[in-house]
Amino acid sequence: MTKIKFLATGDIHSDLEFSKKIAKNINMKDMEFVILIGDISEKKDDYGKLLSVFNGKQIFMVPGNHESKNKIKILEEHYNVNLIGNSPLKINEDLAIFGTNYLNIGVHGIPEEEVFENLIENYLAVKDIKFKIHISHIPPAQTRIGEMSPFAPFIGGSHAQRLFLEHFSPDVSLVGHIHESSGLEEIVNKTKVINVGQTFKIFEFDTDTKELRVLG
Repeated sequence: MTKIKFLATGDIHSDLEFSKKIAKNINMKDMEFVILIGDISEKKDDYGKLLSVFNGKQIFMVPGNHESKNKIKILEEHYNVNLIGNSPLKINEDLAIFGTNYLNIGVHGIPEEEVFENLIENYLAVKDIKFKIHISHIPPAQTRIGEMSPFAPFIGGSHAQRLFLEHFSPDVSLVGHIHESSGLEEIVNKTKVINVGQTFKIFEFDTDTKELRVLG
């Protein structure tokens, strides 16, 4: 029996107390890797403090709308961060992680049609893997998780993400961005969508049963 344990979080927004809370509650030695769903920092020079909690673990990430191209370059070059978008990750024959680096908002935003096309391209790279985890900074539209912001529809879910989940149904989708729905879970078609923004969750994947459990 093989079990793969990992941590997922995001929307830290330079909150050092949040990072300290992770350090206090999580034994990072037990984690195989870390998933970040974006919006890590609001500053130029605090990545070291914010990410030191992960104790040298490999970090797999999709950018949020607060990550500029320069910040992404810094994360990749200095903080063991690997962007999942355009580089889908096959953990083994049973587990894969994929997403997109592109958003429909922010200074580097692109049309939803291009986001959708990129999602399909990355999904096809791992489609034969038994259990697939999709990660996205922005949640799907027309969901409680995606539409709970008081600033909706200006701040809301992505129609590209929604359309993708309806057509391709990965097993799990880890999202963030909407702080008001932090920690909520919802089903879209056959996909379990979990907002890990402004919270942190430990997951354990069992390669025998092909199940992903939320441990806390």
